[in-house]
Amino acid sequence: MKKTTLLMVAVFICSLFTMTHAQEAVNLVVNGDFETGAIDPWISTNASKQKVMSVASGENAHGGTHYAQYDANATSTQRLEQDIEVTKGKTYTFSFWYNNYAAENQNGLKCYSLSDKNTSSSYIEGGSPAKLAAASEWTKYEQTFTATGDTMRVCIRAYELCHIDDISLVEVEGDIPQPGPDYIFSEPFTAGQGDFIIQDVVLPEELTYVWTFDSQYGMKASAYKNKAFASESWLVSPAIDLTGTNNVTLTFDHAVRNLPGNTGALTLLFCTNYTDNVTTAAWETVTIPTWPEKGWNFVTATVNVPAAMQGQANVRFAFKYTSTTDDCNTWEVKNVIVDGEKNSGIGSLNTSEASFFVSGGELIVNNVAEGTMVEIYNALGAKVQATVFDGSAINVSNLTNGVYVVRAGNNVQKMMF
Repeated sequence: MKKTTLLMVAVFICSLFTMTHAQEAVNLVVNGDFETGAIDPWISTNASKQKVMSVASGENAHGGTHYAQYDANATSTQRLEQDIEVTKGKTYTFSFWYNNYAAENQNGLKCYSLSDKNTSSSYIEGGSPAKLAAASEWTKYEQTFTATGDTMRVCIRAYELCHIDDISLVEVEGDIPQPGPDYIFSEPFTAGQGDFIIQDVVLPEELTYVWTFDSQYGMKASAYKNKAFASESWLVSPAIDLTGTNNVTLTFDHAVRNLPGNTGALTLLFCTNYTDNVTTAAWETVTIPTWPEKGWNFVTATVNVPAAMQGQANVRFAFKYTSTTDDCNTWEVKNVIVDGEKNSGIGSLNTSEASFFVSGGELIVNNVAEGTMVEIYNALGAKVQATVFDGSAINVSNLTNGVYVVRAGNNVQKMMF
């Protein structure tokens, strides 16, 4: 557990806490990633006429090593169906990824519907649009709906060759408390690339981009399109003024597709003299200390801004992606935060009479009445711990290093654990 140097720090911007990510929320779909290597418990309720899809394995999977596929020798529609218990009145987000799909059949891939098993009322209109557009790379479909019953049937139908992976149904979290002031700088990448600049040093003519925005996973870099290409692309932050600050850190969440792979091709750099060309600036590379243990799992990494740049007025950082025809990764980055101690006085950042700080794996709570529920939320807005305050320190040693929001009654504070 990292000891924070901040007794009280500014708090997250609103958008960072309204995010819902299927990797953090509980996926109600069983074997939606097909990593069991078997198709169970997926079925076809019309098996005599329309078979269930089969499971395939290989590097073509969206996540992991397995995916579902339409049998190329099939002569009829194939299905993936599963009944799932939900809560009436709750809101859910349904999604899946599809690929290797030409959309040549008049029906193609459609009827990606969810319906109340008992009443057959439809949550998502199957066949609207008539069929999904063709996809030669993994493409996401997503819909949000409110359950009108307690049991729901997921049904995906394919009328031609296609691949399906990472089917997800997650409950949408309720509103998370919103505290006040901003960080020194923050960009969650929930609505676009913000003020970041993308500069391609090497961009193959077969590609139109390397870094791009993804509404679910933030900024995403990849030079793979049917095959690997050599590339070099930079995602450069806007200039950040660090005058009047100390002990400034950069925190971000990231995920990597191909691990272990060559993570040396994915680097983080800082400079103070960038103008309009990354190749002429004097960059200092900083080691990224935390990497996912396997692909697509987001982890939080925190680094210190280089000492020579602490307190400077024109600091930029950049995520540099490089690839070769033999080593081509995918890198996803989101929830970028720069923060540290403000020389103007930490006390001015207090948002309530209550106060919280972390020491030695414990959350110290001051000026909160015993019997108050103390709740802790992660950077994605998911509640990760709730404790009835009894006057003693709260054990938080099980939480990974990162940014959290602590709420006790009407008192809310953002913290770094």
